[in-house]
Amino acid sequence: MYNIIKKRTKSRKLAKQSRYTSSAIATSVSLEALEQRTLFSATFDPGDTFATALNIGDLNGQQSFNGALKISNLEDFYKFTMPRGGMFTTRFRTNVIGQQIELFREQLDANGKPQEIQVDSQPTTQDVPNDGFAGGDLSSRFLNAGTYFIEVSERGIDTPYFLAMTADYAGDSLKNARNIGSATDATFQDFIGTNTSPSLSDPVDIYKVKMDAAGQLAARLSLDNTNPNAVKAFVQLIHDANGNGVIDPGDILLSATPGTVTLTSLKVPAGTYFVRVGIGFNASNYHLNINADYAGSTPSDTRAMGSLDVGKSFNDFLSSTTDPLDQYKFSVNSTRPLFLAYSSSDN
Repeated sequence: MYNIIKKRTKSRKLAKQSRYTSSAIATSVSLEALEQRTLFSATFDPGDTFATALNIGDLNGQQSFNGALKISNLEDFYKFTMPRGGMFTTRFRTNVIGQQIELFREQLDANGKPQEIQVDSQPTTQDVPNDGFAGGDLSSRFLNAGTYFIEVSERGIDTPYFLAMTADYAGDSLKNARNIGSATDATFQDFIGTNTSPSLSDPVDIYKVKMDAAGQLAARLSLDNTNPNAVKAFVQLIHDANGNGVIDPGDILLSATPGTVTLTSLKVPAGTYFVRVGIGFNASNYHLNINADYAGSTPSDTRAMGSLDVGKSFNDFLSSTTDPLDQYKFSVNSTRPLFLAYSSSDN
């Protein structure tokens, strides 16, 4: 097994042009132009080296770009980060066949210098879903957390292109659900959608969450696309009662009405639960907020701390608008000093 390594360089444009021209002459490669139609308009030009790549930062959900390749701009580079391990898919469309899309992983050599290791490569062909364009979707694959690059390069004919990159960090079943640990208050970004293209098809995301004590478990889903006529999704609270890793009848505790903003909230005992995000139609990036309130604001739902003869700590959530007050009760077996410490954090 061999790794293809590309070293960083300040300018590769002239070298690439020369290489492609001589290669075409030597091998008599012909590039076929497809029927011309309006594909998309290029509104910007990413960098043309690894060092000058357009840095899109953390890839959460889907990012899409309209670009163009031509004799004066033989290649475009995009840099992105996978903040955690997850599935990665692409959608690449052009007006011509023979263009190239490549995926690279950045790693440091023994001297601490960055190297780009090729992970996958695909030329555009007509063997794609019948949408009238040439395509070169990379194979869907799991990527570990790290820094990556996408290179789009020309093979002889100018063309605009469309590029979509999608990261999926949440699994689609109870067994491979994304484990977010104990519930307090946290927001997660991802993508949900249904389509014949793999890069646009992710109809279910499931999150696994632990309730450390009895309390109110809430899940609020907000789609980045706020047009209810364009896309809708829903959220569900699930408890795997028999622990078989399958959603059986009765396991769905609560379902929200599909929309662009949807909420479920239910008082539950301590235990393990699942939050399921499902698509109604179309596709969108989303923000999912999962919140647990263990300590109530009235005497009837005060959180019992038990005996404080030994030190204890508790995690919970406060909000000036939605949860301004938490109450606790405790006991001690004799008169003694009481020390309380409070700290806050942002997720």
